[in-house]
Amino acid sequence: MSHSRRRILRWLGISLTLPMLESTLGRNSARAADEPPPKKKRFIGAFFPDGAAEMVGGAFGDFTYDGALRVLADRGVKENVVLARGFRGQSNYDIHWSGTAAFLSCNECGSFTIAAPSPYAGERCGKTFDQYVADLERTKIRSLHAGWHSVSGWDEGHDSVISIRYVNSVAWRDERGPIQNTVDPRAMFTQVFGDGTLVADPHIQYLLNRKKSVLDGVVDQLKTFRNTISAADKPKMDAYETGIREVEAEIVAGMEANTCEAQAPGTTDPSVYISNFKAMQKIIVRSFQCNLTRAATIMYHEGIGDNSVHPTAPMAQHHYAHNDWESLRIVSRIQMALFADLLVDLKNVGLLEETIVVLGSNMSDGKLHDPRNIPLLVASAGPELQLGQEIYGTPEYTKEDKCRNLADLYMDLFPLFGIAKSSYGENNYASTGRPSNVLKP
Repeated sequence: MSHSRRRILRWLGISLTLPMLESTLGRNSARAADEPPPKKKRFIGAFFPDGAAEMVGGAFGDFTYDGALRVLADRGVKENVVLARGFRGQSNYDIHWSGTAAFLSCNECGSFTIAAPSPYAGERCGKTFDQYVADLERTKIRSLHAGWHSVSGWDEGHDSVISIRYVNSVAWRDERGPIQNTVDPRAMFTQVFGDGTLVADPHIQYLLNRKKSVLDGVVDQLKTFRNTISAADKPKMDAYETGIREVEAEIVAGMEANTCEAQAPGTTDPSVYISNFKAMQKIIVRSFQCNLTRAATIMYHEGIGDNSVHPTAPMAQHHYAHNDWESLRIVSRIQMALFADLLVDLKNVGLLEETIVVLGSNMSDGKLHDPRNIPLLVASAGPELQLGQEIYGTPEYTKEDKCRNLADLYMDLFPLFGIAKSSYGENNYASTGRPSNVLKP
């Protein structure tokens, strides 16, 4: 690699942050065999909207291991998942809005008004679980947030009463601060491996357009670094570098995908939607691997926009939830496959034990906007959770007033991160003080 190319890469602010290795931490850094495992250090909140097909009356519908969740078993991560039944979505306003915004905070959605110097109405919900985890340690990047699309507005009735930003964010820094998702993998790539900005650097796009890797710019430094690490750490470096190139390959695949041409059902050609999320999920995992951040959220869709997710399902997910459950099954299985990819990647790099991943929706039956018995999974590894089990927050999961508040689940998870909370959530959606049953007795 020429000197000028390396200088350009330095000028672009592209830097390669190396993973934590025993060689660089000192001889006594490894955990003794008889020591207890560390507390959970990382969290991902994953969200998909509009429920799953045929969850009528709070039934299980397609959200079973014979249906949309079969991919978890196929890819070997079923035993790392708790399938939770009997929890409810939040619906103090239209469930699309409140059930999305409050998924990770359990606060009621509302608004506030500032009278001076000019009237202004703004959003009001609550600080989300991921942000409490982000508070635990100062990292280069506070948190990462992946999404697909942002809706600019819905209709006068909704937009005049409550903010459209409620459907565009599941992460809130505080009760008045929804966090915008990153929807372009190039922007997230720049944020993590570049200068920390959210804007996709045009020179990174230049490299990706030509199927070049940022690793090529630091190849000499990597060779020097490899000479300083132990033989045991070299496979970790190999896996890390492979992961970086996989991210870049996913981004290139998304850039090359043609979503304008109709494709036959069952096609294996990747779409922009799948490639974008595969790339951003890999970036999140590499960021965890390098301790660049400890918290992330993933919104697989916002739930009301008219944007398609795949050529085999060309209409909006919202439309399918109301009118076409066969197509909703296609969408759900695409999204569950992406979720399985995330768990497999975390597992392969040895981070699943230190990570909690919560996946859920804002409703069960999208036709009726039913908040009962929402689809809900909790994933990790280690001894704390009832992994591989199907648990019930209540045996009366078909009754909305009997379904458990999500806040009870989060209250059980806070201690796994060493976070002390006396309560969580707000009003009718606040924690009740009862265990959620997700933890082992």
